Amino acid sequence: LQTYKSAWPAGMNMTGEASDGIRLDDIDRRIVYALMRDARNTSAAEIAADVSVSGATVRNRIARLEEHGIIEGYHPTIDFERADDLLLNLFLCHVQFDEIERIAAQVGTIPSVIAVRELLGGQTNLHVLVVGEDTGDLRRIGQELSKFGVEIKDEFLVQRQIRFPYTPFGPSHEQREEPLTDFI
Repeated sequence: LQTYKSAWPAGMNMTGEASDGIRLDDIDRRIVYALMRDARNTSAAEIAADVSVSGATVRNRIARLEEHGIIEGYHPTIDFERADDLLLNLFLCHVQFDEIERIAAQVGTIPSVIAVRELLGGQTNLHVLVVGEDTGDLRRIGQELSKFGVEIKDEFLVQRQIRFPYTPFGPSHEQREEPLTDFI
């Protein structure tokens, strides 16, 4: 397992604010990996068997990860085209950096917006994922974005979105000599 050191001082996040995050151990990482792989169809007992701890330990660890904001939710992936013949569109936008949080929150009030991603720099520092009925509807959504001071740099119809678990949190390809130990 390769580790990367943060570019920010200890106890600080990338925006210079105090970080209330916790350090994950191997058990936490394996739990997060299992949930990223398939949270809906994976039980605490299955994760426990894979990680060599009790189901209660897994449930307690998940609760702690949720409490600390590491696990922020469990979200289904929807195929809108299959569901109602709707279009999924990604707007690549630019907003003034000092306004990005405020504008991202405003953009989230548009009913067709399903995701907003804030980036730390570049000409497309705000990505907005929307669902529309047709190209006219997508044009209307683009006009609504513009009302909030968003400059649309580019846009794409999304054919498919695939999610993957973060592999470094998964099981090692090498056989472990000892089971993981739970020290809380």
